[in-house]
Amino acid sequence: MNHLCIIDAHSFIYKFYFTVGKRPFINSKNQDVTLLHMFTQKVLSILSKYRPTHIVIAFDEKGPTFRNEIYPKYKANRDKAPEEINRQTPILKELLSALGFAILSCQGYEADDMIALATKVALEDGFEVSIFTQDKDLLQLVQTGVKVISMKKGEDADIVYDERMVEKVWQIKPSQIVDFLTLMGDSSDNIPGVRGIGEKTALELIKKYSNIDQLLNYIHTIPSTSTAQKLKDGIEDIKLSKSLVDLSQSKALIDLKDKIDIESWKVPESFGEKGLEMLLQYELKQLYETISGLKYEGPYEYNRIDPSDYHLIDSKDKIEQLFKYLSGFEYITIDTETTGLDLEELDIIGASFCANEKEAFYVDLRNDSLREFFFIKFQKFLRENKKLIGQNMKFDYKVLKKYGATMKTVFFDTMIAAMLCGYEGEKLSMDDLAEKYLRYKTVHYEDIVKDKNKNLADYPVEQVKDYSCEDADITFRLYNFYRPKIIENGFEKLFYNIEMPLLPILSEMELEGILIDRQYFEMLDKKVTTELEKIKNDIFQLAGEPFLLNSPKQLAVILFEKLKLPVLKKTKTGLSTDEDVLEELAEKGYEIAKKILIFRKYDKLKGTYIIPLMRYQKKDGRIHTTFKQAYVATGRLSSADPNLQNIPAFDELGISIRKGFIPENHFKFVSFDYSQIELRVLAYFAQEPNLLNAFNSGFDIHSNTASILFKKKLEDVSEYDRKIAKTINFGVIYGLSPFGLKQQLGISQAEAQMFINNYFATYSSLKSYIESYCNLCESRGYADTFFGRKRYISKFASNNKTDKDAARRVALNTQIQGTAAEIMKKGMIDVMAAVSEMYSEESREKARLLLQVHDELIFEVREDIVEPFQKRIEKVLEDVMIGQSSAIYKTTWNVPLVVHVTTGDNWAEI
Repeated sequence: MNHLCIIDAHSFIYKFYFTVGKRPFINSKNQDVTLLHMFTQKVLSILSKYRPTHIVIAFDEKGPTFRNEIYPKYKANRDKAPEEINRQTPILKELLSALGFAILSCQGYEADDMIALATKVALEDGFEVSIFTQDKDLLQLVQTGVKVISMKKGEDADIVYDERMVEKVWQIKPSQIVDFLTLMGDSSDNIPGVRGIGEKTALELIKKYSNIDQLLNYIHTIPSTSTAQKLKDGIEDIKLSKSLVDLSQSKALIDLKDKIDIESWKVPESFGEKGLEMLLQYELKQLYETISGLKYEGPYEYNRIDPSDYHLIDSKDKIEQLFKYLSGFEYITIDTETTGLDLEELDIIGASFCANEKEAFYVDLRNDSLREFFFIKFQKFLRENKKLIGQNMKFDYKVLKKYGATMKTVFFDTMIAAMLCGYEGEKLSMDDLAEKYLRYKTVHYEDIVKDKNKNLADYPVEQVKDYSCEDADITFRLYNFYRPKIIENGFEKLFYNIEMPLLPILSEMELEGILIDRQYFEMLDKKVTTELEKIKNDIFQLAGEPFLLNSPKQLAVILFEKLKLPVLKKTKTGLSTDEDVLEELAEKGYEIAKKILIFRKYDKLKGTYIIPLMRYQKKDGRIHTTFKQAYVATGRLSSADPNLQNIPAFDELGISIRKGFIPENHFKFVSFDYSQIELRVLAYFAQEPNLLNAFNSGFDIHSNTASILFKKKLEDVSEYDRKIAKTINFGVIYGLSPFGLKQQLGISQAEAQMFINNYFATYSSLKSYIESYCNLCESRGYADTFFGRKRYISKFASNNKTDKDAARRVALNTQIQGTAAEIMKKGMIDVMAAVSEMYSEESREKARLLLQVHDELIFEVREDIVEPFQKRIEKVLEDVMIGQSSAIYKTTWNVPLVVHVTTGDNWAEI
């Protein structure tokens, strides 16, 4: 299939210009060549990553457009483009054209119009279209066959907006984007929208009423009378704004359609000589060396599978034959199909198996008696201890467990293998991995289930069979692709001894969940709601009028225009009312700032914690979070839906939330928390004598550091001395600068610099280790951990010093945080083995691992066994690294681990 990539030049030109900021690329002729370098590099990156058949780059032309005829004030408020953008843009167009790329622009029309036109023509010719832009307005073009791709803020990774992703991010369909943009307007383009309606309100209105016509028809049902009145007053502005933002109304679609020659947009087979000469002329030698003589390999040729070897298993006899056949294989892929993703609500409708590439079997489980028969046979099959393979196997584990089948071990999860072997930001779905590494385009779920009110159970079994068998087959191929890579990269110990044994443990934790006290949260909600109302009234009284407290613009008007409070910080969009500004104003004695800070705390407590947590509670009274094993680049586990790792631990409001998490009757919470684990990891890698001595002697590390730092006896170290030492101890791991220390401790820059200098004089091995390790990472492009995880850091390749400094901080943090995460994971594995050994089949009735929060494990333990349980598990966790040798550094772990144990009747008590 032909694939057209359209690049919105304007959006990337501005992004690159402001990203580089004060560190532009300057050649020996003192010419700024930032845009030439970065934009050309971006085009080459798109060619390499997406391999299109056709590519075109859309530019704006100077001068008025047809929209100025509709509305003379259109874009009248826009600032002039920076001088460097005006200077480099014509050169960039010339360079791209000389290299052989098609340029799309036309006087009287904007780049957006040309992009809409190119998309329409390409779709009519049967092309797949990818639009590269940073402009959300172009999301209105997303449809079947059209994706919008933008760069994530601060990252090299792309975010791909298809119809699903638009809905996920914006909660509205691409077809609703125009009406959303119409209501909110755009001050930068001077599009009026509806006066007084911003992004949040516009989004809520479109979500509720679907489109502007429906909204205006049912205007009388809008709860807010002021919003309804604004809409009535803004009818003419709505019509005008829609004519300006709706690209389907663009004159270009009619005026220029016949002038488009899509065949002239073919990707050049080789780059033009004149373009190569221009690269040398502007001293873009790195780019020249990259592309000189480079030939474009053309679009990917995607593989196809003949589904004739995909078999339907729909009888008891066939199930018997299937398991008899599979018994002859050691490595088997399994994939389950369900009616949804919510474990409590879903039903299993089928399972597919693959033990040979291009051959798979789908067991139809929609029939209750067949399902029961299948699980009897499957449980027996599991006892054969086959090496089971899957993609995102935690889901399959939990689905099968729901029906009474437990996978004691999981041999290979291709998603986790892909995360280990891949690059940061890489998409890990089976569909994406298949397309990238197997050159295979899978059938997506949405290709079958086009109606959101339906699921796979509503579609013909033959169709589901082919879809599910393909999943199992492709997963088996991904296993064959990644298994040698695990060996090549030296990941065997990390993958097979840590990541895979951990997977069933995490699955069981997710199934277990953690109990919350519903009555307590409802009481807390009432209390917080009452407090919010009281604080809100106090603020309105101080302001002299009511206003939207969550609107930064309205708050800025009240604070700085009406009340004349001092302006402390400005942003691109106006005067800042962020937390730092409000805290400074509160310190200056402004009561309204104090009240707003309190309001925000309570508002966050209610909106971020109380209400969402109650919504996440299932019928069993528990919250079942998801632990993401293939998400954080350092290897740490993260928690989602809901995130139980980010609930505040120390402030009063956070503690009030934690009080609502409780153990089951006759059980206690028991917490095991590794003490200063990241500092112990640093001590191991640096082999710093003073740190090692302190840990081996059992000293309080922060007091010990303060004692050496300030030349005091341990007993003479004050709390302030210890605070400084603690801040520096942990700050070293994250590359704390003198400025950062100054900010944290409220001291002068000179004092901060002196403290850091004294610290590195005290722990002299640390500085040399950090320097040498970061140099090593820079030379090879990646950081690593004790058990061999690698994290490739793209910013090491940057010419920008800020990027390189950031890369060095990331490298050190990865080694320390990543190793600490590995210790925790190994601890979880050893602990659960000990629990099984202690309590055998009764283990769940006596002790359950519920949560992993950073350096802490939280168990629910029966009251009568708490004391012996504590002693045994504390020892297991403290002994977890004894005798362990690093796969990379060939040295044995030699730093003692210390675990703090606490018990309680709610989470706040531990």
